[in-house]
Amino acid sequence: MADNSATGRPRARTAVPATTIRTAIALAGGRCSFAGCPSPRTLDNGLPLLEIAHISSLSPGGPRYAPELATGDQNLGDNIIILCPTHHLLVDRSPETYSIEVLVRMREAHLARIASALSAPVSTIGRFAEALSIWESERDNSSEEFWHGFFAEHPEVLAIPLEGKAYGLLSKCYVGGKNVLNSGGNIVDFLAQNSGNSALLEIKTPTTRLLSPTPYRANVFAPSKELTGSCIQVLTYRESLIREITALAYQTPNLRAISPPCTILIGDLEKESLSEKQRHSVEVFRSSLKDVRVLTYDELFHGVRMMLSALS
Repeated sequence: MADNSATGRPRARTAVPATTIRTAIALAGGRCSFAGCPSPRTLDNGLPLLEIAHISSLSPGGPRYAPELATGDQNLGDNIIILCPTHHLLVDRSPETYSIEVLVRMREAHLARIASALSAPVSTIGRFAEALSIWESERDNSSEEFWHGFFAEHPEVLAIPLEGKAYGLLSKCYVGGKNVLNSGGNIVDFLAQNSGNSALLEIKTPTTRLLSPTPYRANVFAPSKELTGSCIQVLTYRESLIREITALAYQTPNLRAISPPCTILIGDLEKESLSEKQRHSVEVFRSSLKDVRVLTYDELFHGVRMMLSALS
């Protein structure tokens, strides 16, 4: 893929003019366009460590190659997105997940965030009120991509599952697991990190069911496949992170994983309208989990509403 480092150090030959690169970086606010990325890291000379990534490869066979974009006017910058090296590598290794459409939406959402940040600052109360308003209007939204973007843009909402601790939130993080063929890596939705530990958060949707629709026995309901699968998924990520922490910390020196807590955000107890027997099954299941906390969206936003009331 013909990409160029935004720091002026070329990775490979590019058809994007230098003036277009400078304009793209400025419009992106000198930050990675991947939602939740805490970029920029900087080089010794103080310049941001960012890269020009092509939405469509300039060469056939490259990630997301589309002739109409690859042969278009590179002066317009329609085919580029600003990313940090980590997320540049991630999107190019997973072109099926990060398609042209996804990257274009990602770029436009980032530009909108930057434009919003340049406007009048929003108070903490205002941000919580905005988050509650979005929850109330989007409660039936079944898109994981939507909710991931929401929490990347409103990280303060996740103070509840993080128990109010001062974590820095990182989005779509690699936590190990690749095999000798460089495949099979584990990507957790959010990796929260502070000076002493990490925490893993896996995001599902509020429309995800918590229980199987039919009873296992007369008074017992089994957790849904999505709920049990999410528990195993985040525990697998946790195991991978702990096992490979030495290698991962080589490039992220402050990364620590001391029995990191895991949280799954899934479902909506109020909307699912559970009977007393069903609710009992949910509570029995999640209270028995030792290393995973299961939190529902309605519980999360009830806590947000309480914090907003206290702040007001």
